[in-house]
Amino acid sequence: MKNKKITSFIMAITTCFTAISTNPSCIKAETDNLKYEYGVFLGADPEDISYMDNYKIIVIDAQYFEDEEISNLKESGHKVYSYLNLGSVEKFRPYYKKYKKYSLGTYENWTDEKWIDVSQKEWQEFVVDELAKDILDKGVDGLWVDNCDVYYNFQNDGIYNGVTDILKGLKAYDTYVIINGGDTYVSKYAKDNKSLDGVMDAVNQETVFSAIDWDNDLFTENDGDTREYFQDYCKLVSDYGKDVYLLEYTENNEIIDKVKNYCCENGYTYYASSTLDLLAPGQEKGSQPITEMTEEEYFTDPDAISELGLPGAGTKVDKFKPGFWEVRYNGTSVIEYIFFDQNGKDFVSFSAECGSKENGEYSIENDRCRKTYDTGYVEETKALIFEDRASLEYPYGRIDVMNYISDVSPDDFVFLCDADIRELLTNYYEKTTGILLNPYCFEIEDEFDTTTVYFTDDIYCNEDSFFQCYNIDRFTGKCTDDSGKEIELDNTPNKGTYFAKGLWKCKDITNDLEGDYYWFSGNKEDSVSYDTVDKEQFEFTYHLSNGRGIAYMNDCVWFFTCDETDDSLVLTWYDSEGVSCTEQLTFIGTAEKNEVVWSNSDLIISEAESESYTTEDAELFKDFLLGNLCDLGRKNFDFNNDGIWNIYDYIELRKTI
Repeated sequence: MKNKKITSFIMAITTCFTAISTNPSCIKAETDNLKYEYGVFLGADPEDISYMDNYKIIVIDAQYFEDEEISNLKESGHKVYSYLNLGSVEKFRPYYKKYKKYSLGTYENWTDEKWIDVSQKEWQEFVVDELAKDILDKGVDGLWVDNCDVYYNFQNDGIYNGVTDILKGLKAYDTYVIINGGDTYVSKYAKDNKSLDGVMDAVNQETVFSAIDWDNDLFTENDGDTREYFQDYCKLVSDYGKDVYLLEYTENNEIIDKVKNYCCENGYTYYASSTLDLLAPGQEKGSQPITEMTEEEYFTDPDAISELGLPGAGTKVDKFKPGFWEVRYNGTSVIEYIFFDQNGKDFVSFSAECGSKENGEYSIENDRCRKTYDTGYVEETKALIFEDRASLEYPYGRIDVMNYISDVSPDDFVFLCDADIRELLTNYYEKTTGILLNPYCFEIEDEFDTTTVYFTDDIYCNEDSFFQCYNIDRFTGKCTDDSGKEIELDNTPNKGTYFAKGLWKCKDITNDLEGDYYWFSGNKEDSVSYDTVDKEQFEFTYHLSNGRGIAYMNDCVWFFTCDETDDSLVLTWYDSEGVSCTEQLTFIGTAEKNEVVWSNSDLIISEAESESYTTEDAELFKDFLLGNLCDLGRKNFDFNNDGIWNIYDYIELRKTI
């Protein structure tokens, strides 16, 4: 629930095709007392429950509510999400004293709150295994996760990976996760992974249209550049198939009207609060009304359905034929395959982008289709169903066309998702040309018989690259090039070249800095990167072919070129936007991985055989710890493998002797 001044702008990137999830923000309420879609009441106490009666979705701080109180809210028709602070800790929390040791600094404009080092395992385990579990055990429907912006303030791999690990831990509970803000983190995760499925289900973005004047304690209107930045961010999240909520702070009618029109045009949900503390009761004029879907207000001309290929004649039916249906976004590219069970209520959805599978239940009533996923997400559309064709019509004009394709069971359903296609064509291209391509340079478009794949600009293309189109059948794997010639695809990894086995010293040429170290196995792709500043190490894999490589580390993908000099290698690294940095690698010596050890702030290669230690070694090491100048030779005294020689290593040494 914090607002940051944007000082830099992140370019939003999009994938080839992703499902756009339309938030059911204009669906008729299930109970008569519900008037508004969404309200955020983080400052509310249990005695304020009656003030939240009119809101379908409510966000509270469930730490201060009893199980029975939450149960009563849900029985009254509310969907309840709870606040969870991922990246900072407030002084009023009972666990503040225990975890303030991990503080990274005071939170701007919130003096009673401190940023937390989320890379600390103790904090990660507390948030996931204790805090989140206790909240979810109270019966809430999901988590409203705050302060992923810790990565905006402290942009390093440790913080990024810490946020990721916590979010994946929360998603492992199979619950609905809304990230509040988090634009810098989410944009990077989307860029690196081409998906947001692993970490979130929705975003709540504050102050898209409104702004907070902290110096004068006023609500104002955002400037155009900041508003456009946040709108781009909301679109990025929506394009990845996630829900979008807006939380504004304003009493200004003109600003509220802008918020309302923007959300109605894009299928988003909003709430505008009159207080920064998000107290109840809510501001009625800033609340989005629940409106029954009507064809006149929300749906496009029925003739549009026939334009998308759905037969205009035929007998309508009231349920989907059992089996698999393909779903085409606005009648064009396939976004998913859905299996409808014979029982008329269960379905299984397969993502065409990544192959992931989701289960759920559905119902058809009065030409309305309601799909409830096991994750808790509910999707409602107008449905027009024929024997082998159907359409799902969303508010604001989107029409997905469905075609019946097979009666095969989900266990026997085999298809190539977009990720499979990229892997197959990357391998094929490398085998036939000797050139390793960035797998995300492929654009994938679904025709009605086959899928067309063509190249866009390759991040590190050179004069040897050539680009062409391929046509591939998602079900048979049959593929032809643009001349119609059939080509054979397989996913057998290509044999690459490898860096020499041992320890390599790295220098950052771009910034003229002494860098870190790498260890390479020499005959396979396993490798280790050593960070000499934080004394951390990260395992990663890479593939190198004809001077071009791809490295995979901590869910990130990096591309690089490799050039040889007389006594070193020069690597130029590229992120997925083409931004590069150059490093010089110098070979230190041959070594097994377990022979590379920390020696104070540097790395050395220890002896391969087991080292023996004597009483004299212990005395020398003791003198060293006392600050005396000692010749310890090349022995490794880091017994607890933390990268530091200290008294704990001396204790272990005494035990060894």
